[in-house]
Parts: sequence; C-alpha cells; structure tokens
Amino acid sequence: MAPAIPAALAVLAELIRRRVPDADTQAELIAQIEAAALATPTHPFFDGFHKIGRQLTGLAIVAAVVYLKINGLTLTLDEIGALVGVPTLYSLMKGKGR
Repeated sequence: MAPAIPAALAVLAELIRRRVPDADTQAELIAQIEAAALATPTHPFFDGFHKIGRQLTGLAIVAAVVYLKINGLTLTLDEIGALVGVPTLYSLMKGKGR
C-alpha cells in the first residue's frame, strides 16, 4: 500500500470511532474500508516504472548534458536550473527511501 493509504485509513478510523457509538459497527466499518483499500487493483508495470523514476530522470539529464557537450553547445545557469530543478525538488520533497 502507498504511504498515504494507512494515514487516510487512520483518519477514517478515528472519525468512525467518534461518530459511531456501537463498537461492533465501528469494527465492521473499519474492516470494510481496509478491505476496499486492499482490493484496489495495481498495475505492476506502472508501479515499477514509478519506482525507477528518479534513476530514469537522472539518466536523461546526464544524456542531455553529454549530447549538448558533444555538439558543442553550452548551458547557461538558467538552462541548468531548468534541466535539474524538477528532479531535485522531487527528491527533496520525497526524502530518502520513502
């Protein structure tokens, strides 16, 4: 499951505990929500592609720089920022190993 799913389930479970007085009904509703979250289909190709996204982005940047250098083109600081800015921001936001 994605990291956001357990957090969302925790929020829903807390709301159910606050609003539903019967403990058996609470447990049943929470179990139904968890079962629905686990039954959500995934696509292995897209999951795998997303996992190697940072590596592919880094490889594309290196390939672009090598191509530009081979063809004698130079990069300005603005162009370098545009080239590496988005992957850098993504890495900073995502953090290590999450």
